[in-house]
Amino acid sequence: MTPDNDMNLAVPPPPPPPPSEPRGGEPQSPSDYYSKPPADGQSAQKSGCRKWALGCGGAGCLVLVLVLVVGGYLVTRGASTLIGFVFGEIETLAANSSNLSAEERQEFRSQLDQLKQNLSSDELSLTDLQPLMSLANEAIRDQKITEEEIAELIATMKRLNGTPAEQSF
Repeated sequence: MTPDNDMNLAVPPPPPPPPSEPRGGEPQSPSDYYSKPPADGQSAQKSGCRKWALGCGGAGCLVLVLVLVVGGYLVTRGASTLIGFVFGEIETLAANSSNLSAEERQEFRSQLDQLKQNLSSDELSLTDLQPLMSLANEAIRDQKITEEEIAELIATMKRLNGTPAEQSF
């Protein structure tokens, strides 16, 4: 064999065994590691909330209070917007329906205007509107309104507005 062939057949040395202890010589617990200041080469950046900004607990409480305030506003003021949207949909369906008479459409509009006025002057509560909203949901669901549905809506609005239901369509 030639010396060149001996080098090709040589086995590389085995890797050194992993150290059993940290470089400092003694084992460290996690609490010891995190309680020490960062080493010279590490940046001293901290994550999370800063102390000058109320801390994480204060920031969380502030967000919770903000969510409650916005939710309270939406329950009182935002509900009227939702109700206005639903009634607008019904009004559009009634205006575009070919099987409703002009008299039914006019009666529906007048009762709806009276209901909106009562709602804005706080004469009606949101719980009073629940039967009307159920009827409106059923009427909107199929995207067409029948004479029976409009008659039920008008009768319910008359009852809510306090006007007697003299005529039924």
